[in-house]
Amino acid sequence: MTNIVLITIESLRRDYFDKERFPECWEAFETDFAQFTDAYSNGVATPLSFPSIHTGYPVTGDGTLPKESPTVAESFTGHSWAISNNPHLREERGYSRGFDVFTDQLSDGDDNQILHKMKNIGKNIYRKYKIDSGTPDSGVTAKDILTKLNSALNTNNGLFWVHLSDSHYSFTPWKVADKDLDVSYRPDEIRKMNDRFLDESPKKGDIDFLTGMYSELIRYIDRQLVDFFEQLKQSNKYEESMIVIMSDHGEGFGDKGIFKYSEGVFSHQWDADPIDSLISVPLLVKYPNMEYSGEKFAHPVQNGDLLASLTDWFSWNVDVPDFTQPFTDPKSRTILSKSNGSLRVTTETGYVIQNRGDTKVVGDVGDDAFELLNNTTLPSVETLSGDIPGLDEREQEQLEDRLEYLGYK
Repeated sequence: MTNIVLITIESLRRDYFDKERFPECWEAFETDFAQFTDAYSNGVATPLSFPSIHTGYPVTGDGTLPKESPTVAESFTGHSWAISNNPHLREERGYSRGFDVFTDQLSDGDDNQILHKMKNIGKNIYRKYKIDSGTPDSGVTAKDILTKLNSALNTNNGLFWVHLSDSHYSFTPWKVADKDLDVSYRPDEIRKMNDRFLDESPKKGDIDFLTGMYSELIRYIDRQLVDFFEQLKQSNKYEESMIVIMSDHGEGFGDKGIFKYSEGVFSHQWDADPIDSLISVPLLVKYPNMEYSGEKFAHPVQNGDLLASLTDWFSWNVDVPDFTQPFTDPKSRTILSKSNGSLRVTTETGYVIQNRGDTKVVGDVGDDAFELLNNTTLPSVETLSGDIPGLDEREQEQLEDRLEYLGYK
């Protein structure tokens, strides 16, 4: 039986997917994988992007997977196993659907009372906790996750999904778990740089240092991935497996005024226009028995094409969204990407962004793009602190009441 291995990576920009950041894996990426060099996420942040990865449909409402849309795991017949490794990707939002074995590491259930209490206490304490702890949202390293994945693959054949969060904010040297980095800043100075990145406009020196740390965190993932590939080869499961690697979204780093969680005059990433920095992502697939190995596909694709790709390859009897195609199919697509406050439709020849009361067109887009915009609604996904970026306090209270009435809360 062919194993399907989906590895999603947190906050990895496409322009940071290169030999400099992936020196260990690059040879395998170039020779064994098919690369899709014009790939887009369907959302600007984790809970805004993952609905399309699992169902093909872009996010709606509060980010819960729609019950009427089958997930990848529900479409698969066989053993299925997952570590979602992110508190947004929890059972309550539908991410366990179809999996025989599922853990999110940090759900709102009984096993995660600390995070649950922090959410209730409020965003300021939660933010301070994240910076001072120096850990990603999950606190579980790529080595931990991939070791568990390898063990699961040695126990069963089937469908496997893991999410690697090491490249997520905060950007600190102590998150590089396998080596000590020699840096010229004290820990308190590094925390202050991350704090400024979080809450206001950071200095240029801050951005230079933080992007350097971001690159180091990516290199850490690279070292763990190459070890995982070697373990698959030793167990004779590498060649026959389908391995899909994609990023859930990008990272702002000040591009067009967008920082991770900045407020005031700067745009919160969850409410920002879906600019390339936030939605242009790496996507590559090692097909079974090395089909398409070393090929590069330049046509636009989207993370939401995953279900269509698996359905086509394995001949699943599943209805997929008609706006999705198998990754390798060059058929023209209209790719929808969302934030809480803005929509973008990307085509082969351009894109259009629509936020509240404003529309921006770049290049040439057809009537299909505008029709899609006019028939699409904005989501209203909460952060872990309970905020819905893009809404003022009164709007948020009204939305909370509506969501509760409709059964979303």
